[in-house]
Amino acid sequence: MPQHSAGYIRVNAVHSGDFVSMYNSQDKKISGKWQNQDIDYHSDDLLTFHGQSLYDYDSVEKQVNAFQQEVKTNLKIKRLKINSNTKRGNHFRDKNDCLTIMQSFDIDANPDLTPKEAHQMGNQLFNACRKYFKNNYNYDLNSGFVSTHIDRGQFKRQKRNGQMQVLKPHLHSHIVIPTNNSQGKSISPYMKKSNILELRDMSDQIVLKHGLKDFYLQKLANRLRPNPQLLDRKNVNNKSDIDIAIARFTAANRKIKYKDVLHDFKGTKEKRDALLKKDYGYQAKTVYTLDNNNGKNPINAHTVFTMKDFSTKKNHEACFYDVRDIGALAWQSQQQALNSLNVDLIDLKNTKNFAQTPHDYQMTLSKALLNNVPAHDVARDIEHQHLKEQSQKRQETKAHSEKLEPKQKVKKKAHYLQTILDIDASDNSFEFEVDQPLHYVSDDFEKRRHSIQQEYRKLMHNEHVDKEQLGLKDKVDYVQREDKPKENKSKVRDKPTKVRQQINQKIKEQQLQQDANLQKQRSKEQTNKKQRKHPRLK
Repeated sequence: MPQHSAGYIRVNAVHSGDFVSMYNSQDKKISGKWQNQDIDYHSDDLLTFHGQSLYDYDSVEKQVNAFQQEVKTNLKIKRLKINSNTKRGNHFRDKNDCLTIMQSFDIDANPDLTPKEAHQMGNQLFNACRKYFKNNYNYDLNSGFVSTHIDRGQFKRQKRNGQMQVLKPHLHSHIVIPTNNSQGKSISPYMKKSNILELRDMSDQIVLKHGLKDFYLQKLANRLRPNPQLLDRKNVNNKSDIDIAIARFTAANRKIKYKDVLHDFKGTKEKRDALLKKDYGYQAKTVYTLDNNNGKNPINAHTVFTMKDFSTKKNHEACFYDVRDIGALAWQSQQQALNSLNVDLIDLKNTKNFAQTPHDYQMTLSKALLNNVPAHDVARDIEHQHLKEQSQKRQETKAHSEKLEPKQKVKKKAHYLQTILDIDASDNSFEFEVDQPLHYVSDDFEKRRHSIQQEYRKLMHNEHVDKEQLGLKDKVDYVQREDKPKENKSKVRDKPTKVRQQINQKIKEQQLQQDANLQKQRSKEQTNKKQRKHPRLK
Protein backbone atom coordinates (compact mmCIF):
# COMPACT_ATOMS: atom_id res chain seq x y z
CA MET A 1 0.00 0.00 0.00
CA PRO A 2 1.39 3.48 -0.77
CA GLN A 3 2.14 5.94 2.00
CA HIS A 4 -0.52 8.50 1.09
CA SER A 5 -3.95 7.08 0.33
CA ALA A 6 -7.14 8.86 -0.76
CA GLY A 7 -7.12 11.08 2.37
CA TYR A 8 -4.29 13.58 2.64
CA ILE A 9 -3.20 15.13 5.96
CA ARG A 10 -1.64 18.54 6.56
CA VAL A 11 -0.95 20.26 9.91
CA ASN A 12 -0.93 24.06 10.31
CA ALA A 13 -0.47 26.30 13.34
CA VAL A 14 -3.05 29.03 14.05
CA HIS A 15 -2.20 32.15 16.01
CA SER A 16 -5.73 33.07 17.18
CA GLY A 17 -8.23 30.59 18.60
CA ASP A 18 -11.07 33.09 18.22
CA PHE A 19 -10.41 33.50 14.51
CA VAL A 20 -10.16 29.78 13.69
CA SER A 21 -13.37 28.95 15.60
CA MET A 22 -15.37 31.75 13.94
CA TYR A 23 -13.97 30.90 10.50
CA ASN A 24 -14.89 27.21 10.71
CA SER A 25 -18.40 27.91 12.06
CA GLN A 26 -19.53 30.10 9.14
CA ASP A 27 -22.81 29.05 7.51
CA LYS A 28 -21.42 29.31 3.99
CA LYS A 29 -18.70 26.80 4.89
CA ILE A 30 -20.76 24.10 6.62
CA SER A 31 -24.29 24.46 5.25
CA GLY A 32 -25.89 24.21 1.81
CA LYS A 33 -25.66 21.68 -1.02
CA TRP A 34 -22.63 19.74 -2.23
CA GLN A 35 -22.18 19.34 -6.01
CA ASN A 36 -25.08 17.47 -7.64
CA GLN A 37 -26.61 16.12 -4.42
CA ASP A 38 -30.11 17.28 -3.48
CA ILE A 39 -29.48 17.06 0.27
CA ASP A 40 -29.38 20.31 2.26
CA TYR A 41 -26.67 20.10 4.91
CA HIS A 42 -26.88 22.16 8.09
CA SER A 43 -24.32 23.22 10.67
CA ASP A 44 -25.46 20.45 13.04
CA ASP A 45 -24.51 17.81 10.47
CA LEU A 46 -21.01 19.07 9.63
CA LEU A 47 -19.82 20.71 12.87
CA THR A 48 -19.04 18.65 15.98
CA PHE A 49 -17.47 19.97 19.18
CA HIS A 50 -15.60 17.71 21.61
CA GLY A 51 -14.94 18.77 25.19
CA GLN A 52 -15.86 18.31 28.81
CA SER A 53 -17.57 21.69 29.19
CA LEU A 54 -19.69 21.38 26.02
CA TYR A 55 -23.22 20.06 25.56
CA ASP A 56 -24.80 18.66 22.39
CA TYR A 57 -28.06 20.57 22.85
CA ASP A 58 -26.31 23.97 22.96
CA SER A 59 -26.46 26.24 19.92
CA VAL A 60 -23.48 26.74 17.63
CA GLU A 61 -22.75 30.17 19.09
CA LYS A 62 -22.66 28.82 22.65
CA GLN A 63 -20.34 25.98 21.66
CA VAL A 64 -18.00 28.38 19.83
CA ASN A 65 -17.88 30.69 22.85
CA ALA A 66 -17.23 27.76 25.19
CA PHE A 67 -14.33 26.54 23.02
CA GLN A 68 -12.81 30.04 22.86
CA GLN A 69 -13.08 30.42 26.64
CA GLU A 70 -11.50 26.99 27.14
CA VAL A 71 -8.50 27.92 24.98
CA LYS A 72 -7.98 31.13 26.96
CA THR A 73 -8.22 29.41 30.34
CA ASN A 74 -5.69 26.77 29.22
CA LEU A 75 -3.24 29.55 28.29
CA LYS A 76 -3.75 31.22 31.70
CA ILE A 77 -3.01 27.95 33.48
CA LYS A 78 0.20 27.57 31.48
CA ARG A 79 1.26 31.12 32.33
CA LEU A 80 0.66 30.55 36.04
CA LYS A 81 2.76 27.37 35.98
CA ILE A 82 5.68 29.06 34.18
CA ASN A 83 5.56 32.18 36.36
CA SER A 84 5.59 30.07 39.52
CA ASN A 85 8.61 28.07 38.37
CA THR A 86 10.68 31.07 37.14
CA LYS A 87 11.79 34.20 38.95
CA ARG A 88 10.65 36.52 36.19
CA GLY A 89 7.47 36.23 34.20
CA ASN A 90 8.79 37.50 30.86
CA HIS A 91 10.05 34.11 29.69
CA PHE A 92 6.66 32.99 28.39
CA ARG A 93 5.68 33.90 24.84
CA ASP A 94 2.41 32.81 23.24
CA LYS A 95 2.88 32.10 19.54
CA ASN A 96 -0.01 29.85 18.58
CA ASP A 97 -3.32 29.09 20.25
CA CYS A 98 -4.48 26.11 18.14
CA LEU A 99 -3.37 23.51 15.61
CA THR A 100 -5.43 22.58 12.53
CA ILE A 101 -5.20 19.06 11.08
CA MET A 102 -6.73 19.28 7.61
CA GLN A 103 -8.00 16.01 6.11
CA SER A 104 -8.75 16.38 2.39
CA PHE A 105 -10.06 13.95 -0.23
CA ASP A 106 -9.61 13.62 -3.99
CA ILE A 107 -13.09 14.22 -5.40
CA ASP A 108 -12.10 13.06 -8.90
CA ALA A 109 -11.33 9.58 -7.57
CA ASN A 110 -14.39 9.51 -5.27
CA PRO A 111 -17.23 11.47 -6.93
CA ASP A 112 -19.89 9.73 -4.77
CA LEU A 113 -18.30 10.68 -1.45
CA THR A 114 -20.80 12.53 0.75
CA PRO A 115 -19.92 15.31 3.23
CA LYS A 116 -21.54 13.28 6.02
CA GLU A 117 -19.11 10.40 5.46
CA ALA A 118 -16.18 12.82 5.29
CA HIS A 119 -17.31 14.38 8.59
CA GLN A 120 -17.54 10.92 10.13
CA MET A 121 -13.93 10.20 9.11
CA GLY A 122 -12.82 13.52 10.63
CA ASN A 123 -14.41 12.59 13.98
CA GLN A 124 -12.77 9.18 13.83
CA LEU A 125 -9.39 10.83 13.26
CA PHE A 126 -9.94 13.15 16.25
CA ASN A 127 -10.70 10.18 18.51
CA ALA A 128 -7.64 8.36 17.13
CA CYS A 129 -5.45 11.39 17.92
CA ARG A 130 -6.84 11.49 21.45
CA LYS A 131 -5.88 7.85 22.05
CA TYR A 132 -2.50 8.29 20.35
CA PHE A 133 -1.39 11.20 22.55
CA LYS A 134 -2.75 9.56 25.71
CA ASN A 135 -1.12 6.16 25.18
CA ASN A 136 2.27 7.37 23.89
CA TYR A 137 2.87 10.65 25.76
CA ASN A 138 0.28 10.65 28.58
CA TYR A 139 -1.14 13.85 27.10
CA ASP A 140 -4.85 14.53 27.64
CA LEU A 141 -6.49 16.07 24.58
CA ASN A 142 -9.53 17.52 26.35
CA SER A 143 -11.22 19.64 23.69
CA GLY A 144 -11.44 20.34 19.96
CA PHE A 145 -13.90 20.40 17.08
CA VAL A 146 -14.34 19.01 13.56
CA SER A 147 -15.69 21.19 10.74
CA THR A 148 -16.32 19.80 7.23
CA HIS A 149 -16.30 22.45 4.48
CA ILE A 150 -18.54 22.23 1.40
CA ASP A 151 -18.23 25.82 0.17
CA ARG A 152 -16.76 24.69 -3.17
CA GLY A 153 -19.82 22.83 -4.35
CA GLN A 154 -19.14 23.69 -8.00
CA PHE A 155 -16.31 24.93 -10.14
CA LYS A 156 -15.82 28.63 -9.51
CA ARG A 157 -13.29 31.28 -10.50
CA GLN A 158 -11.14 33.22 -8.10
CA LYS A 159 -8.20 35.59 -8.39
CA ARG A 160 -4.89 34.29 -7.10
CA ASN A 161 -1.60 36.13 -7.54
CA GLY A 162 -3.33 38.55 -9.90
CA GLN A 163 -4.55 35.79 -12.24
CA MET A 164 -7.95 34.11 -12.61
CA GLN A 165 -7.86 30.44 -11.62
CA VAL A 166 -10.57 27.79 -11.60
CA LEU A 167 -10.95 26.19 -8.17
CA LYS A 168 -12.03 22.55 -8.25
CA PRO A 169 -14.47 21.11 -5.71
CA HIS A 170 -12.55 20.47 -2.51
CA LEU A 171 -14.16 18.31 0.20
CA HIS A 172 -12.10 18.56 3.39
CA SER A 173 -12.39 18.62 7.17
CA HIS A 174 -10.66 20.90 9.68
CA ILE A 175 -9.78 19.19 12.98
CA VAL A 176 -8.91 22.02 15.39
CA ILE A 177 -7.21 21.26 18.71
CA PRO A 178 -5.78 23.74 21.26
CA THR A 179 -2.01 23.81 21.75
CA ASN A 180 -2.46 23.58 25.53
CA ASN A 181 -4.75 21.27 27.50
CA SER A 182 -6.61 21.90 30.74
CA GLN A 183 -3.51 21.03 32.78
CA GLY A 184 -1.49 23.75 31.03
CA LYS A 185 0.63 21.19 29.14
CA SER A 186 1.71 22.01 25.58
CA ILE A 187 1.26 19.64 22.63
CA SER A 188 4.02 21.17 20.49
CA PRO A 189 6.81 18.76 21.69
CA TYR A 190 4.68 15.84 20.42
CA MET A 191 3.93 17.29 16.97
CA LYS A 192 7.24 16.68 15.20
CA LYS A 193 7.64 15.38 11.66
CA SER A 194 7.64 11.76 12.83
CA ASN A 195 4.38 12.34 14.75
CA ILE A 196 2.72 13.92 11.69
CA LEU A 197 3.69 10.85 9.63
CA GLU A 198 2.02 8.64 12.23
CA LEU A 199 -1.11 10.81 12.04
CA ARG A 200 -1.10 10.24 8.29
CA ASP A 201 -0.87 6.50 8.84
CA MET A 202 -3.89 6.66 11.16
CA SER A 203 -5.83 8.62 8.54
CA ASP A 204 -4.87 6.04 5.90
CA GLN A 205 -6.25 3.24 8.06
CA ILE A 206 -9.54 5.13 8.49
CA VAL A 207 -9.79 5.73 4.74
CA LEU A 208 -9.09 2.04 4.06
CA LYS A 209 -12.08 1.00 6.19
CA HIS A 210 -14.35 3.32 4.20
CA GLY A 211 -13.05 1.88 0.89
CA LEU A 212 -12.13 5.13 -0.87
CA LYS A 213 -10.30 5.13 -4.18
CA ASP A 214 -7.18 6.92 -5.39
CA PHE A 215 -4.91 7.12 -8.43
CA TYR A 216 -2.31 4.76 -6.96
CA LEU A 217 -0.81 3.65 -10.27
CA GLN A 218 -0.16 7.20 -11.43
CA LYS A 219 1.41 8.10 -8.08
CA LEU A 220 3.67 5.06 -8.33
CA ALA A 221 4.76 6.11 -11.82
CA ASN A 222 5.53 9.64 -10.55
CA ARG A 223 7.64 8.23 -7.74
CA LEU A 224 9.69 5.96 -9.95
CA ARG A 225 10.11 8.45 -12.74
CA PRO A 226 10.06 12.21 -12.16
CA ASN A 227 6.97 14.21 -12.95
CA PRO A 228 7.69 16.98 -15.53
CA GLN A 229 5.29 19.35 -13.74
CA LEU A 230 7.32 19.05 -10.53
CA LEU A 231 10.52 19.76 -12.44
CA ASP A 232 8.96 22.96 -13.81
CA ARG A 233 8.26 24.15 -10.28
CA LYS A 234 11.82 23.43 -9.11
CA ASN A 235 13.37 25.64 -11.85
CA VAL A 236 15.80 22.97 -13.05
CA ASN A 237 18.68 24.35 -15.13
CA ASN A 238 18.52 21.81 -17.95
CA LYS A 239 15.86 19.09 -18.25
CA SER A 240 17.81 17.25 -20.92
CA ASP A 241 20.47 16.39 -18.32
CA ILE A 242 17.84 14.70 -16.16
CA ASP A 243 16.43 12.78 -19.15
CA ILE A 244 19.95 11.53 -19.96
CA ALA A 245 20.50 10.54 -16.32
CA ILE A 246 17.19 8.61 -16.23
CA ALA A 247 18.19 6.55 -19.29
CA ARG A 248 21.64 5.76 -17.87
CA PHE A 249 20.37 4.81 -14.41
CA THR A 250 17.71 2.49 -15.85
CA ALA A 251 20.29 0.72 -18.02
CA ALA A 252 22.65 0.28 -15.04
CA ASN A 253 19.88 -0.96 -12.74
CA ARG A 254 18.76 -3.64 -15.20
CA LYS A 255 22.23 -5.20 -15.11
CA ILE A 256 21.86 -5.95 -11.38
CA LYS A 257 19.83 -8.88 -10.10
CA TYR A 258 16.98 -8.73 -7.62
CA LYS A 259 18.63 -11.31 -5.29
CA ASP A 260 21.79 -9.23 -4.91
CA VAL A 261 19.80 -6.17 -3.76
CA LEU A 262 17.81 -8.32 -1.34
CA HIS A 263 20.87 -9.87 0.38
CA ASP A 264 23.49 -7.09 0.17
CA PHE A 265 22.03 -3.68 -0.66
CA LYS A 266 25.11 -1.54 0.10
CA GLY A 267 27.50 -3.73 -1.91
CA THR A 268 25.26 -3.84 -4.99
CA LYS A 269 24.70 -0.08 -4.86
CA GLU A 270 28.47 0.53 -4.76
CA LYS A 271 28.88 -1.73 -7.81
CA ARG A 272 26.17 0.15 -9.66
CA ASP A 273 27.75 3.54 -8.82
CA ALA A 274 31.17 2.23 -9.96
CA LEU A 275 29.70 1.29 -13.35
CA LEU A 276 28.18 4.75 -13.78
CA LYS A 277 31.42 6.42 -12.74
CA LYS A 278 33.46 4.33 -15.17
CA ASP A 279 31.19 4.94 -18.17
CA TYR A 280 29.78 8.45 -17.56
CA GLY A 281 31.87 10.06 -14.81
CA TYR A 282 29.16 9.87 -12.15
CA GLN A 283 29.84 11.94 -9.00
CA ALA A 284 27.70 12.30 -5.87
CA LYS A 285 28.04 14.39 -2.73
CA THR A 286 25.96 15.43 0.29
CA VAL A 287 24.93 19.06 0.76
CA TYR A 288 23.84 20.51 4.11
CA THR A 289 21.43 23.40 4.60
CA LEU A 290 22.54 25.72 7.42
CA ASP A 291 20.43 27.30 10.12
CA ASN A 292 19.31 30.84 9.29
CA ASN A 293 19.87 32.08 12.83
CA ASN A 294 23.39 30.79 13.44
CA GLY A 295 24.64 30.14 9.93
CA LYS A 296 26.73 27.23 11.21
CA ASN A 297 24.53 24.42 12.47
CA PRO A 298 23.41 22.09 9.65
CA ILE A 299 19.73 21.17 9.62
CA ASN A 300 18.96 18.98 6.58
CA ALA A 301 21.19 16.91 4.33
CA HIS A 302 20.42 15.85 0.74
CA THR A 303 22.40 14.14 -2.01
CA VAL A 304 23.27 15.79 -5.35
CA PHE A 305 24.91 14.24 -8.42
CA THR A 306 26.50 15.16 -11.76
CA MET A 307 28.11 13.55 -14.84
CA LYS A 308 30.97 14.55 -17.09
CA ASP A 309 28.88 15.58 -20.12
CA PHE A 310 26.30 17.64 -18.17
CA SER A 311 25.83 21.32 -18.89
CA THR A 312 27.97 23.85 -17.01
CA LYS A 313 27.27 27.16 -15.30
CA LYS A 314 28.66 30.58 -16.22
CA ASN A 315 31.75 30.04 -14.09
CA HIS A 316 32.41 26.72 -15.92
CA GLU A 317 31.35 24.63 -12.92
CA ALA A 318 29.35 21.44 -13.42
CA CYS A 319 25.62 21.54 -12.69
CA PHE A 320 24.60 19.33 -9.75
CA TYR A 321 21.06 17.99 -9.52
CA ASP A 322 19.11 16.61 -6.61
CA VAL A 323 18.82 12.83 -6.48
CA ARG A 324 15.06 13.14 -5.87
CA ASP A 325 14.67 14.61 -9.37
CA ILE A 326 15.24 11.17 -10.93
CA GLY A 327 12.76 9.38 -8.67
CA ALA A 328 13.49 5.92 -7.26
CA LEU A 329 16.23 5.13 -9.79
CA ALA A 330 18.94 6.46 -7.44
CA TRP A 331 18.16 3.75 -4.81
CA GLN A 332 18.24 5.73 -1.60
CA SER A 333 16.90 2.77 0.39
CA GLN A 334 16.57 -1.00 -0.04
CA GLN A 335 12.77 -0.88 -0.32
CA GLN A 336 13.02 1.80 -3.00
CA ALA A 337 15.49 -0.33 -4.97
CA LEU A 338 13.30 -3.45 -4.77
CA ASN A 339 10.22 -1.47 -5.87
CA SER A 340 12.06 0.04 -8.83
CA LEU A 341 13.31 -3.37 -9.97
CA ASN A 342 9.82 -4.91 -9.66
CA VAL A 343 7.90 -2.12 -11.34
CA ASP A 344 10.47 -1.71 -14.10
CA LEU A 345 8.96 -4.85 -15.65
CA ILE A 346 5.45 -3.30 -15.67
CA ASP A 347 4.31 -0.76 -18.20
CA LEU A 348 2.77 2.12 -16.19
CA LYS A 349 1.74 4.21 -19.18
CA ASN A 350 -1.91 5.24 -19.71
CA THR A 351 -2.76 4.73 -16.03
CA LYS A 352 -3.89 8.29 -15.25
CA ASN A 353 -7.64 7.61 -15.31
CA PHE A 354 -7.69 4.47 -13.14
CA ALA A 355 -8.95 5.18 -9.62
CA GLN A 356 -8.77 2.04 -7.47
CA THR A 357 -9.13 0.90 -3.91
CA PRO A 358 -5.97 -0.33 -2.13
CA HIS A 359 -7.10 -3.95 -2.58
CA ASP A 360 -7.60 -3.47 -6.33
CA TYR A 361 -4.23 -1.70 -6.54
CA GLN A 362 -2.44 -4.68 -4.97
CA MET A 363 -4.29 -7.05 -7.29
CA THR A 364 -3.21 -5.14 -10.40
CA LEU A 365 0.44 -5.09 -9.32
CA SER A 366 0.53 -8.79 -8.43
CA LYS A 367 -1.18 -9.89 -11.67
CA ALA A 368 0.97 -7.60 -13.81
CA LEU A 369 4.19 -8.89 -12.20
CA LEU A 370 3.24 -12.59 -12.43
CA ASN A 371 1.93 -12.48 -15.99
CA ASN A 372 4.30 -9.74 -17.25
CA VAL A 373 1.31 -7.73 -18.56
CA PRO A 374 0.91 -3.91 -18.73
CA ALA A 375 -0.76 -2.51 -15.61
CA HIS A 376 -3.47 -0.58 -17.47
CA ASP A 377 -4.83 -3.81 -19.04
CA VAL A 378 -5.21 -5.47 -15.65
CA ALA A 379 -6.78 -2.32 -14.17
CA ARG A 380 -9.29 -2.19 -17.02
CA ASP A 381 -10.29 -5.83 -16.44
CA ILE A 382 -10.83 -5.19 -12.72
CA GLU A 383 -12.92 -2.12 -13.51
CA HIS A 384 -15.14 -4.09 -15.93
CA GLN A 385 -15.55 -6.82 -13.32
CA HIS A 386 -16.76 -4.27 -10.75
CA LEU A 387 -19.25 -2.82 -13.25
CA LYS A 388 -20.62 -6.30 -14.01
CA GLU A 389 -21.07 -7.07 -10.32
CA GLN A 390 -22.91 -3.80 -9.75
CA SER A 391 -25.24 -4.41 -12.71
CA GLN A 392 -25.99 -7.95 -11.50
CA LYS A 393 -26.87 -6.66 -8.04
CA ARG A 394 -29.24 -4.09 -9.53
CA GLN A 395 -30.97 -6.73 -11.65
CA GLU A 396 -31.35 -9.04 -8.65
CA THR A 397 -32.91 -6.30 -6.56
CA LYS A 398 -35.35 -5.43 -9.37
CA ALA A 399 -36.38 -9.06 -9.81
CA HIS A 400 -36.83 -9.48 -6.09
CA SER A 401 -39.02 -6.36 -5.88
CA GLU A 402 -41.18 -7.53 -8.82
CA LYS A 403 -41.83 -10.91 -7.18
CA LEU A 404 -43.05 -9.37 -3.98
CA GLU A 405 -46.79 -8.61 -4.09
CA PRO A 406 -47.86 -5.30 -2.62
CA LYS A 407 -49.36 -5.79 0.83
CA GLN A 408 -52.94 -4.67 1.25
CA LYS A 409 -52.75 -1.98 3.90
CA VAL A 410 -56.08 -1.88 5.74
CA LYS A 411 -56.34 1.12 8.00
CA LYS A 412 -57.55 0.69 11.54
CA LYS A 413 -60.42 3.11 11.11
CA ALA A 414 -61.65 1.47 7.90
CA HIS A 415 -61.47 -1.94 9.57
CA TYR A 416 -63.39 -0.58 12.56
CA LEU A 417 -66.17 0.82 10.38
CA GLN A 418 -66.33 -2.37 8.35
CA THR A 419 -66.84 -4.50 11.42
CA ILE A 420 -69.60 -2.19 12.71
CA LEU A 421 -71.46 -1.61 9.47
CA ASP A 422 -70.76 -4.97 7.85
CA ILE A 423 -71.60 -3.71 4.35
CA ASP A 424 -69.84 -3.28 1.01
CA ALA A 425 -68.71 0.08 -0.31
CA SER A 426 -71.25 -0.12 -3.17
CA ASP A 427 -74.21 -0.92 -0.90
CA ASN A 428 -76.41 2.06 -0.05
CA SER A 429 -78.34 0.38 2.75
CA PHE A 430 -77.53 1.09 6.36
CA GLU A 431 -79.23 -1.37 8.69
CA PHE A 432 -78.63 -2.49 12.23
CA GLU A 433 -80.72 -4.28 14.79
CA VAL A 434 -81.40 -2.79 18.21
CA ASP A 435 -84.08 -4.12 20.54
CA GLN A 436 -84.63 -0.85 22.37
CA PRO A 437 -85.51 2.45 20.64
CA LEU A 438 -82.74 5.05 20.90
CA HIS A 439 -84.46 8.02 22.48
CA TYR A 440 -81.32 10.25 22.36
CA VAL A 441 -80.92 9.98 18.57
CA SER A 442 -82.12 13.27 17.08
CA ASP A 443 -83.73 13.93 13.73
CA ASP A 444 -80.40 14.56 11.96
CA PHE A 445 -79.47 10.92 12.26
CA GLU A 446 -79.76 10.48 8.49
CA LYS A 447 -77.11 13.18 7.96
CA ARG A 448 -74.69 11.50 10.31
CA ARG A 449 -75.33 8.15 8.66
CA HIS A 450 -74.56 9.67 5.25
CA SER A 451 -71.27 11.20 6.51
CA ILE A 452 -70.16 7.86 8.01
CA GLN A 453 -70.86 6.11 4.71
CA GLN A 454 -68.77 8.69 2.81
CA GLU A 455 -65.93 8.30 5.25
CA TYR A 456 -66.06 4.53 4.91
CA ARG A 457 -65.89 4.68 1.09
CA LYS A 458 -62.93 7.06 1.12
CA LEU A 459 -61.02 4.90 3.56
CA MET A 460 -61.63 1.81 1.40
CA HIS A 461 -60.18 3.68 -1.60
CA ASN A 462 -57.17 4.88 0.51
CA GLU A 463 -58.24 8.51 0.18
CA HIS A 464 -57.36 11.27 2.61
CA VAL A 465 -60.12 12.05 5.12
CA ASP A 466 -60.39 15.43 6.78
CA LYS A 467 -61.83 14.90 10.25
CA GLU A 468 -62.97 18.46 10.70
CA GLN A 469 -65.05 18.55 7.50
CA LEU A 470 -66.77 15.23 8.16
CA GLY A 471 -67.75 16.16 11.74
CA LEU A 472 -66.43 13.01 13.39
CA LYS A 473 -67.20 14.44 16.84
CA ASP A 474 -70.82 13.31 16.40
CA LYS A 475 -70.52 9.68 17.27
CA VAL A 476 -73.26 7.09 17.25
CA ASP A 477 -73.26 4.95 20.41
CA TYR A 478 -74.44 1.45 19.64
CA VAL A 479 -76.15 -0.04 22.63
CA GLN A 480 -75.45 -3.63 23.42
CA ARG A 481 -78.22 -5.60 25.04
CA GLU A 482 -77.59 -6.56 28.65
CA ASP A 483 -79.29 -9.34 30.54
CA LYS A 484 -81.41 -7.37 33.03
CA PRO A 485 -84.83 -8.08 34.60
CA LYS A 486 -87.94 -6.95 32.75
CA GLU A 487 -89.02 -4.63 35.56
CA ASN A 488 -85.98 -2.40 35.11
CA LYS A 489 -86.55 -2.25 31.35
CA SER A 490 -90.16 -1.21 31.82
CA LYS A 491 -89.12 1.57 34.17
CA VAL A 492 -86.78 2.92 31.54
CA ARG A 493 -89.57 2.83 28.94
CA ASP A 494 -92.19 4.75 31.07
CA LYS A 495 -91.90 8.27 29.82
CA PRO A 496 -88.27 9.07 30.46
CA THR A 497 -88.88 12.71 29.43
CA LYS A 498 -90.91 13.47 32.62
CA VAL A 499 -88.05 12.32 34.86
CA ARG A 500 -85.64 14.58 33.03
CA GLN A 501 -87.98 17.54 33.33
CA GLN A 502 -88.31 17.04 37.09
CA ILE A 503 -84.52 16.85 37.50
CA ASN A 504 -84.04 20.03 35.49
CA GLN A 505 -86.62 21.88 37.64
CA LYS A 506 -84.83 20.85 40.83
CA ILE A 507 -81.51 22.06 39.43
CA LYS A 508 -83.03 25.43 38.53
CA GLU A 509 -84.52 25.86 42.02
CA GLN A 510 -81.17 25.11 43.64
CA GLN A 511 -79.45 27.68 41.46
CA LEU A 512 -82.08 30.32 42.34
CA GLN A 513 -81.62 29.66 46.07
CA GLN A 514 -77.82 29.97 45.73
CA ASP A 515 -78.18 33.29 43.90
CA ALA A 516 -80.53 34.65 46.59
CA ASN A 517 -78.13 33.64 49.39
CA LEU A 518 -75.23 35.35 47.57
CA GLN A 519 -77.24 38.59 47.28
CA LYS A 520 -78.07 38.57 51.03
CA GLN A 521 -74.41 38.10 51.96
CA ARG A 522 -73.33 40.96 49.72
CA SER A 523 -75.95 43.32 51.21
CA LYS A 524 -74.81 42.48 54.75
CA GLU A 525 -71.17 43.14 53.87
CA GLN A 526 -72.03 46.52 52.38
CA THR A 527 -73.98 47.62 55.49
CA ASN A 528 -71.11 46.57 57.75
CA LYS A 529 -68.63 48.65 55.74
CA LYS A 530 -70.86 51.74 55.97
CA GLN A 531 -71.23 51.38 59.77
CA ARG A 532 -67.43 51.13 60.15
CA LYS A 533 -66.88 54.35 58.21
CA HIS A 534 -69.77 56.26 59.88
CA PRO A 535 -70.28 54.94 63.44
CA ARG A 536 -73.06 57.55 64.17
CA LEU A 537 -75.42 55.63 61.88
CA LYS A 538 -75.79 52.97 64.60
